[in-house]
Amino acid sequence: MPKLTNVATMTALAAAVLALTGCGKSATPAQKKTALAPSAAAGTAEAAAATTAAAKAAASAAESGHPGDEASDPDPTDAPGAATAAHAPAAVVVPPVDPRKNGWGLKSRTAGVKAGGRVFVLTRGRDRSHTDRRAVYHLYAHDVLAVKDDIVTLKELGGGDFKASGSFIIPAGVASAKALKKGDMVLAEWASSLKHAMVIGFQGALVKIRYTDLPDSWADDKITAVKSPRELTLQQDGMSPGNFAVASLDGQRYLVLLVAPADDQWVVRRFAGRVDTLPSKVLKPIPLRPALKRRQKVWVPWVGMMYSGTVQKTEGVHVRVAVDGIGQKKPILTPLGQVIPQ
Repeated sequence: MPKLTNVATMTALAAAVLALTGCGKSATPAQKKTALAPSAAAGTAEAAAATTAAAKAAASAAESGHPGDEASDPDPTDAPGAATAAHAPAAVVVPPVDPRKNGWGLKSRTAGVKAGGRVFVLTRGRDRSHTDRRAVYHLYAHDVLAVKDDIVTLKELGGGDFKASGSFIIPAGVASAKALKKGDMVLAEWASSLKHAMVIGFQGALVKIRYTDLPDSWADDKITAVKSPRELTLQQDGMSPGNFAVASLDGQRYLVLLVAPADDQWVVRRFAGRVDTLPSKVLKPIPLRPALKRRQKVWVPWVGMMYSGTVQKTEGVHVRVAVDGIGQKKPILTPLGQVIPQ
């Protein structure tokens, strides 16, 4: 039996290489220039060092089996994860920003959340602005302290708060475990970052899940977890925040994560953390649990692009697919929610 390649494990290393070289099959000179930013575009030693450090971090993540969709995640100390009384982090100090100002010319919108709730918000390290179109953004969970029109005040783990526009927020959390059932697909917190998972059981008021976009080679206790309903968000099929979609651009297909609607377009997170706005008409949602048969033709993601493949077998939360055009003969394991029938 051929050895399987897990998409999550391989994508992290590929992201580092792509970021430094821009050498995808379809890369244009302009795309290569963008991939090299900020070192090539900024032309400063500081920017070059930052780019090199990011690539090393991504490569290190790949070696340790870090999930591919978050290929350029920062060190976990940057994530607003759980703290203990003995090891409480220092307060985060960030410069004030105008939450309505952004690099995509978006009109700030409401997020449909309430004080006391939970959300995922696009952030970049300690910087809470959304003005840099070239920056790498991550989706981390935060508590909602207050809501005033389109502006949401969020709690910083280390103390203090910050404000964000609803244009960059995904509402999160369910009221109770009763809102979920076994087999449901959910958005789930992992070290406070957004991941995807399937409900596999219940423990009283808590929910047991199996992550879909963590490396399948990890030990069971690393890819399963018991979560409070507050840490889970029920996914709905279609164009829904947190779902994946296929973007058809310039004759190519790309995997994107839907963040928030914006009139006739969507804020999306592309491969390796780049944020973009795309017209709704170029986006097609990926079904959460499609009915698949052996030898069925599907599209699956590889290094941010969608490739044609043939279903071999559905295995739990993954689909084993033989894929053409990616330079290897081994079948790949693709998470449910990222496989779309042709």
